[in-house]
Amino acid sequence: MAEETIAIASGEKRDLDLGGLCFRICKRAIGDDGGPSVEVLSEASAEEPILRFDLFRGDPHCHVPASDQKPRPLAKLRGADPTESWLGDLAELLPPLIREAGDEALADRTDVQTLSDQIDRLRSAIRDAPEPGEPTLHPLTPEMRKVLGG
Repeated sequence: MAEETIAIASGEKRDLDLGGLCFRICKRAIGDDGGPSVEVLSEASAEEPILRFDLFRGDPHCHVPASDQKPRPLAKLRGADPTESWLGDLAELLPPLIREAGDEALADRTDVQTLSDQIDRLRSAIRDAPEPGEPTLHPLTPEMRKVLGG
């Protein structure tokens, strides 16, 4: 019996500094789903993201902290344009999620007014991010199924 696989592709990552945070943006495709993936970092030189938002068409979700492999559904974004809905709530969402991820100081330093005032810069960066390249096939292990919510 042949091993079951899933195709995964990612575009080149681009950074945008905004509101005291770095947003690392790429477009991803996982199987038949995909869309923008936005990591939130304390600064562009940071090695590890604090949060990750996968604004996928069929299954928008986030990871809090970013290293948590269990996706947290963003049910509110389903059926709408996940990116636009997320951008509309971003300034309100970020500080509590950054706190939950364990970085109180960064949550306090996050400039939600600048985020709100310059949300069009983030919208443009997401829209202009390079499309995913050629997919690679990955084994669809029980762990991978769990990460994918199946």
